[in-house]
Amino acid sequence: MIKKLLCFVAISFFLLSISFAQLINIGNITTTGKLAQCNVAFGLPVVTCNFISGPGSSVVGGVLVVTNPCDTTVLEISLSNIQWNKGPDNNWIHAIVFGSAGTGFTFLQSTLSPASWSYLSTGCTGACAAGSQIAAGPGWYFTGPGQICCPGGGTTPNPCDNYGDPMFECGTPFSISYRVKLCNNVLTGIPKYTDFYVYSDGATGCWNRPDPSVNILSFTIPNVAGPTLFSPLPTASPRLKSCTPSLNFTTTLSGGCGNGNTITWWDASTGGNQLGSGSPFVYDPPGSTCPQGTIYAACCPVGTTCATRRAFAVPGACAAALTITNVAITQPTCPTLCGEITASTVTGATGALSYTLMPENITNSTGVFTCILGANHTVTVTDAAGCVASASVVFTVPPCGSPTVTPVTYCLNAPAVPLIATTTGTGINLQWYTTLTGGTGSTTAPTPSTAAVGATTYYVTQTISGVESTPRTPLTVTVVALPAAPTVTTPVVYCQGLPSTALTATGTNLLWYTTATGGTGSATTPTPSTATVGSTIYYVSQTVGTCESPRAAITVTINITPAAPTVTTPVLYCQGAPTVALTATGTGLLWYTTATGGTGTATAPTPTSTTVGSTIYYVSSTVGTCEGHRAAITVTITAPPAAPTVTTPVVYCQGLPSTALTATGTNLLWYTTATGGTGSTTAPTPST
Repeated sequence: MIKKLLCFVAISFFLLSISFAQLINIGNITTTGKLAQCNVAFGLPVVTCNFISGPGSSVVGGVLVVTNPCDTTVLEISLSNIQWNKGPDNNWIHAIVFGSAGTGFTFLQSTLSPASWSYLSTGCTGACAAGSQIAAGPGWYFTGPGQICCPGGGTTPNPCDNYGDPMFECGTPFSISYRVKLCNNVLTGIPKYTDFYVYSDGATGCWNRPDPSVNILSFTIPNVAGPTLFSPLPTASPRLKSCTPSLNFTTTLSGGCGNGNTITWWDASTGGNQLGSGSPFVYDPPGSTCPQGTIYAACCPVGTTCATRRAFAVPGACAAALTITNVAITQPTCPTLCGEITASTVTGATGALSYTLMPENITNSTGVFTCILGANHTVTVTDAAGCVASASVVFTVPPCGSPTVTPVTYCLNAPAVPLIATTTGTGINLQWYTTLTGGTGSTTAPTPSTAAVGATTYYVTQTISGVESTPRTPLTVTVVALPAAPTVTTPVVYCQGLPSTALTATGTNLLWYTTATGGTGSATTPTPSTATVGSTIYYVSQTVGTCESPRAAITVTINITPAAPTVTTPVLYCQGAPTVALTATGTGLLWYTTATGGTGTATAPTPTSTTVGSTIYYVSSTVGTCEGHRAAITVTITAPPAAPTVTTPVVYCQGLPSTALTATGTNLLWYTTATGGTGSTTAPTPST
C-alpha cells in the first residue's frame, strides 16, 4: 500500500541573551519522533544561522545583539542532514510546517532539496473527504505531479490532498534553507519559543487522520536584548477640570523611550490620530470633551514595521458642571431687617470653594452670610478649577418703617367711615395723600365716596424722628356693585285652612324680611299662614361677599275655601236594579273614590248594582283655585226579597161569590202580568 505522511516539523527558537559576529552560534539542536530515529546512525541535523542585515542589531562573538528594538534583523537559516525514518510502515513525508508561524517573524524566501517541494506562505486546506479538510499553516509541501490520493481531489493538484514523498528515509537526508525577518522588540533576552508540530497519517496513504507520534526539530538562537522600549512606562494623571476661560478637561501624559526616541501619544493602537509628543505632555481635547479612557504610547517612528504602541488608562472622571443646587434663606424681620443666606449644596466642585455675595461684595469659604439687608442678592461660588456658578436670592422685606393698613371694600352707596392706618415702631403723625408722590398731605383721614363702582387708592405716611416714611403706603378702597335681587315667583296663592309650604327664592345667602326696608333679616325661610283670607307681602334679599342686594317682594294670597257640596246619602239600590249617575249640589264638582288624595274627575260616577254591599263616593266643590272639602255619598246595594207565599190554584163555581186573593209577604204589590205593568197594594177579588 502507498503511504502518506503529514509531517509538521516544529522548530523552536529560544532567544537567549549572550554576545555577537556574522555567524550566529546555534545551540540546543534536538529532534523527536521519526526525525530522531536515524540520529544514532547518521547524526543530528546540522543548523547554521547567518546574520544578513539589521541596522538595529549586530553579531558579537556568535551572539545576536540588539541595539534598537524598533528595527528588524534578517537571518538566513540552513538545516541539512535532516533524516526521516519512513519504515516500517512506509510513512512518507507530506509537509514540513511552521507550527505556530513564529510571532515577530516574517518569512522571506526558502529552498528545499530535493525538488518537487514548494513553500506555501498561507498553508493549504485539503478537498478529500474524511478528515482531509485539515488545514496546515505556512511551510513546505510536497507538490510532485500525479500525487492526488482521492478521486474527489479535483483536477488541480492540492498539496493537502497529495500522497507523501516516498524518497525520504534514513540515509537519504534532505535540507532546507530560508530567510526570516525578525522584529527586534521580540528579542528580549527571554527565550522565545517557536515550534513546528509533526503529524502523520499512519499507514493510510492519504492525509485523513493524524499520526499519533510527534516529530519535532528545534534549536536556539542566542541573543542579547536591546534597551527597554518604554522607560519609564507611560502613565496619565487623573483628569483635571478647568473653567478658565471656559469648561475643559486635561490629563498630563508622562513616560520615556529607552531607545532615545521622543515618546509620542496616540488615540488608537494602530493608525488613528497623534495626540502629541514628549513628556510631560498636557493632553487637552477640544472644548469640554473628556479625555478618552485609554491612550497609546509609541517609541518607534511612524511606519516602522515592528513598532508596537503601549496602552495605558487615564484615571479619574470628568466632573459635571459646577452648580449651586440649594440656597437656604432666613427672611428678614423687624426691627433689624437682617436676613441670612446659606449656599448649602454645591455639585460638580473641584477643590476648595470660595463664595461671594453681591452687591455687598462679601467673600468667604463657608457660603454662610448673616445680617444681610436689602431685597435682591446674588451668591457666586468659585472652585479651585476656576469654575463659577451663581444663584439669585430675593428677600421679602417687611415695611418696618411704614404705617400698616388694610384694604377696604364697600358696597355701592353704603355708608362709609374715615380711613384707618396704624403707626409702627415709634411712628407718629399720619399724613394722607391722594397720589403716590407729590401733593400735600392731610392729617385728617379721608372718608371714601361709595357713589360709584370702582377702586380708589389713598396713600399714608408716618413720621419717625422727624423723617417722613417713604415710599407712601397705599390703601385701596374698592366699591363693588350690589348683587341683583333674588329671583322669586309671585303671587303665591293658598286656600284658607289648607296646608302651606315655605317660600322659595333663587340667590346666595338669602335673608327674609316682613318689610320693604329696614328691619332685621332672617336666614330662615317663612312659611305663610292660611288661617285668614287676604294678602301678605314678604321680602327677600341675597348677599354676595359683603354686599346685600335690593329686596324682592313675594305676595301671598289666601282665598276662601268653598264648603263641601250638598249630597243625598245613602243611595239605595236592589241588586241588579238599574242605576243612575250620582248627583251633588255645588260649583266645579270633582268626584273621587277616596276621602283624600287621588285625582278628581268632573264626570259624576254611575254606581253598579251587580254586587251586594256599600261603596262610598266623594265629591268636592272648587271656587277659583280653591277646592273645598269632600262630601261622602254611600251607595248601598241590597239583595231582593223572596216571592210571597200563596195558595194556588184558587177554584170558584161560576156565578158564586169570590173573595180577595191572599198572599203571605211584606209590602205586597199585585200585578196582572208576569212582567212589567204597575203593581197595586190592593189585593184583587176574582170575578166568577
